[in-house]
Amino acid sequence: RDVSMKSNDYFEFPFDIDMYPYTAKGLAEAEGEIVEEESEMTMECSEEGTTSSTGYSLSAIVVHQGHANGGHYYSFVKQKSVDGSQRWHRFDDMEVTPFVMSANQMDHMFFGGDSLTAGRTRSKRWNSAYLLFYERKDFGAFSPKPAPEMPIHVRRAVQYTNAIHAHQRSHFCPEYFGFLRNVFAMAQPKSDTITDTEKQIMMRALRLVVPFLFAIGLRCESSLRGLSQNWIWPLINILRVHTEGRVWFCNYLLSYPELMAEFLFECPEADVRHMFAVMLSHLCLMTMADGPFRLPQEPAKDASRYGFAVFREMQERSMS
Repeated sequence: RDVSMKSNDYFEFPFDIDMYPYTAKGLAEAEGEIVEEESEMTMECSEEGTTSSTGYSLSAIVVHQGHANGGHYYSFVKQKSVDGSQRWHRFDDMEVTPFVMSANQMDHMFFGGDSLTAGRTRSKRWNSAYLLFYERKDFGAFSPKPAPEMPIHVRRAVQYTNAIHAHQRSHFCPEYFGFLRNVFAMAQPKSDTITDTEKQIMMRALRLVVPFLFAIGLRCESSLRGLSQNWIWPLINILRVHTEGRVWFCNYLLSYPELMAEFLFECPEADVRHMFAVMLSHLCLMTMADGPFRLPQEPAKDASRYGFAVFREMQERSMS
């Protein structure tokens, strides 16, 4: 039966290549034929009327890693600067990183074939070049028309999208979640009596972690955020000993009344709903002796506003 197969045989290709032997004139010379210099068949002219070059240099590579029925594609592209310098970059999904192109790297990354392991045994390489892109060397000698300036509304839209993407990457990573958990852990009270310095540390921890927690953290998958109790109990411990922190937290909840319905009824995670209810119960008991306080006139001016903007942006993209 017919079975798809990928050829991983060793295949070496150069940085530079001269295509003259494969042109009509080059083939004619190889056959011993005489070709007139001004023949239309052999004279290829550039836009400026000069004979075009037959020399080409490698400008991009597409690599396939895997077998015929599956795998992964990534690319390497050469960037040319105005000063004439050249740099290679690797494009791998969302990651773009500098890459040092060398003969050793080319043999390891692109040529396929076998490689020697630490035990001096041969193993098959599953990554090899799939597509090669060469650019004519005299292409840079042309004078292309300058690119039109990007309209200001397009530039602003691109900048906004890039900012959202950058913040999403920083928010939705295990390192950032771990950092905020450590902030909460360092701010935990050691006794029921706290000093002014400890109060300041706890208030800063609340202002940093709480907006993130309710705008993003508790809305993520458990594989990223961990158990919700590992966030809620440290919060309760701080609120228990910090009167000003309780007032600030109550103002925060009242500034975003939709949080009640979202985390008590609409949240699909049972442990998050349960811990949110536990937190409200403890908050009610703790604030009974605090007396009345002034209701907020407008939403809290902190990072939560941006956090909700990021989450709403994700929701709209997922629905579109």
